[in-house]
Amino acid sequence: MKRFLKWLFPVAAFLLLLGLTSCGTSGGLEPPQSLEIDIDNQLSWDTVESARSYLVEVKNESGEAVLSKTTRKTSYSLSDLEVGDYEIRVRATGGAQNDQTSVWSEALYFHRDYETRSEERRVGKECMNFTTATPNTGSNGAEARPEP
Repeated sequence: MKRFLKWLFPVAAFLLLLGLTSCGTSGGLEPPQSLEIDIDNQLSWDTVESARSYLVEVKNESGEAVLSKTTRKTSYSLSDLEVGDYEIRVRATGGAQNDQTSVWSEALYFHRDYETRSEERRVGKECMNFTTATPNTGSNGAEARPEP
């Protein structure tokens, strides 16, 4: 009986560790990285190897999904979003022949302020403020500059 108990603990510990290491990975595609939103409210991210499409999910400050769209590009226009705070995530999908999906990307937090066109973008705990201004040259272009 002692011999059985002597082997039971190491075998159980090994099986537990094996199970825990396999739970942490999706076994599929890598999640999209480097989510950014430019001055024209165009969301973009890095290409994921073997991905055929991407699912873009936008939630409002109440946590309700206000947008869930699939695209084959590595960008998506957010110009139709109304004033408010949003959480944006993207996941890669493999398509019909490859049913793998990635886990969701790290959330990008986005504040859209239509009247002043002031926007705040945050990945994780880092926060950046931008204000859109029309240059004095009379052109219709816009430039981004950090708020003081």
